[in-house]
Amino acid sequence: MALHLGCPITPQSSIQVVVAHGSRLEVAAMVKEFKWKIQQTTFTFDIFLIPLGCCELVLGIEGLVTLGYIVCNFDKLVMEFKFQGNKHMLR
Repeated sequence: MALHLGCPITPQSSIQVVVAHGSRLEVAAMVKEFKWKIQQTTFTFDIFLIPLGCCELVLGIEGLVTLGYIVCNFDKLVMEFKFQGNKHMLR
């Protein structure tokens, strides 16, 4: 997806990440300062390029920590937070 979007890919020394079901995946590249937009707000995260195959973007802890206080309702699959003075809700 990063190639398709024309993102500048930065190689990095290979690291391993552990995904939700416990598997370890190799990460050898990243996109620095990737910009994405929801609800008229642009966010900028450094993102790792991970061969998941199931989705285009996973919000990892490294990016989520920049958002501050987050309220999650796992039963309803809702995440709420404030960013730059605006309230956001992801479903």
